[in-house]
Amino acid sequence: MTFNSSRAKHSGLAALRHVQHPPVFSCSSERVRSYYSRRKCQRKVLHNVLEPFAAECFRQEILDFPLSDRISVRGKNASLRNHAERLIAGDYLNHEGASSDNGDVMRLRLTLWRCKMLDVLAVGAHPDDCEIMMGGTLAILKKQSYKVGICDLSSGEAGTYGSANTRRQELAQASTILQLDARDTLDMPDGHIRNTEENRMKLIRVIRKHRPTIVFSFFNAMPRHPDHYYSGLLTKECVFLAGLEKIETGSPPHRPSNLIHFKELVLNDKPDVVVDISEVWDQKVQAVRAYQSQVVAGNDAEQPPKTFIKSKAFWEVFEARSRMAGAMIGVRYGEPFYCEAPAKILDIPASFSRGSNV
Repeated sequence: MTFNSSRAKHSGLAALRHVQHPPVFSCSSERVRSYYSRRKCQRKVLHNVLEPFAAECFRQEILDFPLSDRISVRGKNASLRNHAERLIAGDYLNHEGASSDNGDVMRLRLTLWRCKMLDVLAVGAHPDDCEIMMGGTLAILKKQSYKVGICDLSSGEAGTYGSANTRRQELAQASTILQLDARDTLDMPDGHIRNTEENRMKLIRVIRKHRPTIVFSFFNAMPRHPDHYYSGLLTKECVFLAGLEKIETGSPPHRPSNLIHFKELVLNDKPDVVVDISEVWDQKVQAVRAYQSQVVAGNDAEQPPKTFIKSKAFWEVFEARSRMAGAMIGVRYGEPFYCEAPAKILDIPASFSRGSNV
């Protein structure tokens, strides 16, 4: 592949994702230098060419961060490895008219580090949990240019409907609809998720891998499904434990700034925070409908259905929950959340003014 500067400028990472696999990069330092010379702006080179290239290297696991913040380069594609090595060494910043001192290289290293991090990580017990409980919030965050991801503690293999392979395909489709930056599915047993040492280490590794600022998960009070309770309890403990240096996982410690909870489908109390999801409601519904083996579409419901989520009543409660939460803040649709710590309010009138579109 040859980098097209205008294409990289306008489509960023998408320019790399359209490459035929396995990718062959002919992104020479001369082309980057030429692009720089025309633009006379080092920031544009970094943002339009090098950052998308770095993000694609992470996506293909060519770049990684091991125990320290020293960047490692790996993979079988020699051409890609070579460019990745030159990228992190600062070679592509070392050209006439631009400084290649330690400040440039350090900023590029921080850019690479940022490519790996998530702003928000949502943790659910099964595939579809996070889409149902906070799919709208994830979509809103993406519209605001935040990096978001989901961790499913199990693959949902014990569900009444759908095989493990079917669930994986549905999960991938829902992730695409929500435009997630990352998704991890762990191997905790569906129907028997428990707060064990082994499971804590699994989730700690995910938190340290993605280094989220905020984590969302189930409220750790006994709901209808025990897996939801234990996933909330597990997440609460791991958010703290992930910051302890003496717990060895092969990654640096990291403690998220805050943990925010969601509860099960029936809304029976007053939440601490409601997010307006009116503009992305259809996107949330589409993400939930991606789980075709789990939810009913149209008039296809069994009589009687074996699970609540497979009934028409699920969609009625699903929408009623969002309408009720939205009504609390004067909007059409909302998602309710419960906070571990008080929220910091920067714009008081905007935060407390109510809409009128109920």
